[in-house]
Amino acid sequence: MVKVLIIKPSSLGDIIHAAGAVERIATAAPDIQLTWVANEPYVSFVRGLPGVDDVLSFPRQRFVAGRFPLFLPEAIAWARKLRGFDIAVDLQGLQRSGLMARLSGAEERFGPRDARELARLHYNQPIDIPAGLLHAVDRLDFVADAVIERSAVLARARGDDRAAPSRPDPDGRSADPFGGRLPFRLTIPHASRDEAAALLKGTERAVALCPGTRWASKRWPVSRWARLVRGMTTDLRGVRPVILGAADEQQLVREILSQADVAGVAPLNLVGKGDLWTTAAILERATCVVALDSAQLHLAATVGTPTVSLFGPTDPLRFAPRGDEHRVLRREELTCLGCHKRECPLERRACLPDLEVETVLEAVRDLVGE
Repeated sequence: MVKVLIIKPSSLGDIIHAAGAVERIATAAPDIQLTWVANEPYVSFVRGLPGVDDVLSFPRQRFVAGRFPLFLPEAIAWARKLRGFDIAVDLQGLQRSGLMARLSGAEERFGPRDARELARLHYNQPIDIPAGLLHAVDRLDFVADAVIERSAVLARARGDDRAAPSRPDPDGRSADPFGGRLPFRLTIPHASRDEAAALLKGTERAVALCPGTRWASKRWPVSRWARLVRGMTTDLRGVRPVILGAADEQQLVREILSQADVAGVAPLNLVGKGDLWTTAAILERATCVVALDSAQLHLAATVGTPTVSLFGPTDPLRFAPRGDEHRVLRREELTCLGCHKRECPLERRACLPDLEVETVLEAVRDLVGE
């Protein structure tokens, strides 16, 4: 038995990007037992991902500087749970996650050599990811291949043999955005699909709208979301906007709906309804999804639903869904795109506020066939 520790606590979008790579590690041999370290809010979702045998909940909110040194006894007790693994794989690439790998005491500790905050100092198997691999999924797949190759060595020592994995195109120039591999698809539990069907009862053609984001720099103005809702209900026949998001985004959605002044089919507000698996099931049933660079966007891509994504401070070459069924919108004429700043340093943020409603509506119209 080869015991593998996966360290990818957050964010939810990053966890979704990593799910395919983790599944490949878990299924590379029949004797791999895989445990994933995830932040507390994501434990139930991660537990249902393919290949995951166990989840180690990381109480990040309790291990903060403001509680030091009160949290030390709890942190030491938690760190003991990291022990007993043969391989530790840091897919987060930060000092905190690198330290988790070291504390695991694993004989083989993997992580990208270009990890931030000098996290690479905690690895004894640093991985040089080719510069041509830009997309987060490709980078994670490359790390997974290195882990699979090494776990194969350990497995052969135990009498098990298997073929070496194929690597993604290191130059990133393949006409196939998935490097010859099928894109990762998430299998949703039947109970979650039943709950989604009940929530969407009577809605034949749903277009999911996901206006929430944790970054101020990623936000699209409330007035533009409201005009998009109004445009969809008046211009697109048989289409119903379904708004999704976390429970703490209810006020945002109320503001959008109060400004929308809908004359056609009333939007369906499902913000805060169901867990993450139910959200995935709703996205799966949608005709298409409009979202910012957020967890819902990446979740929609993994269930095979076409998307319209609005990008500004983050780089779509690194994070956007890939494939002909997806539309990526951004203000290409701006020179500050892809700054990756949570707060815009400019006097007036332009990358997303100036993205026109009609541009988004036209992309939706293209995908729903109107």
